[in-house]
Amino acid sequence: MAHACLLRSAFTTVNLLLLEEQDFIARDEIEIVARDTRYQHIKKILRLAPPDTLKAGVWQKHLGTLQLTAFDHHSLRGIYQPHHDITPSPSPIDLILGATRPIVMKRLLKDIATLGIRSLTIFASENGEKSYLASSLWHDEAYLIPIKEGLSQGVLVHPPQINLARSLHHALKIRNELFSPTSYAFILDPYSQEHRQIPSKIDMTEQSITLLIGAERGFTPQEINMAKEHFFRPLAISPRILRTETAVTASIILAQQACF
Repeated sequence: MAHACLLRSAFTTVNLLLLEEQDFIARDEIEIVARDTRYQHIKKILRLAPPDTLKAGVWQKHLGTLQLTAFDHHSLRGIYQPHHDITPSPSPIDLILGATRPIVMKRLLKDIATLGIRSLTIFASENGEKSYLASSLWHDEAYLIPIKEGLSQGVLVHPPQINLARSLHHALKIRNELFSPTSYAFILDPYSQEHRQIPSKIDMTEQSITLLIGAERGFTPQEINMAKEHFFRPLAISPRILRTETAVTASIILAQQACF
């Protein structure tokens, strides 16, 4: 199933060859068929041939290297060597995001995966279109396509945990059920008269950050009050009204800076 997602994905430049369990034909040997976009990337963009090596990683497991051993018109084969000591874990950042148009969400999923956060919960906001969560993007795991592209871009193997929520109330319930109480929780609200800043340094071994960002039309007063009841503090990252993509990327980067 996930392999099929890779076959349908757009032909893009990647920094990591992302492997999956079904690629392995032996304990450490993989095979990728010619119709797979990864084969085409290695052949046409990277222009590699045996015995060349390249960065690789196994989905949800570890980073490593792949040494090519065979390359013909039908498939390529290689030996994979894992490097457990250099595989980064996701940043302890959880993003709760109002559902946006599917074409925008595809770009967001790729960027969010590249940044390497722990989880992403998409909720149907009161101001947003309820039909967004019924999009084909959320059927048959089509959302994995941009996520895998993002992981390959960021040289990562651990995707964010994806959750869908009927409302903000449902999204907050999911967060509370899946994770221990969040140390810091912020709602991106450019209209608030009271703004906080993300702390400059956070001990990520025991603490985490939750970011709450609305959809294109923003939050309703009821949603803002609900967030405050759950101890979300207003956060402003710019004096301007930002696009959703810009707000998401900037907020995650600011949160990650506090993690290092």
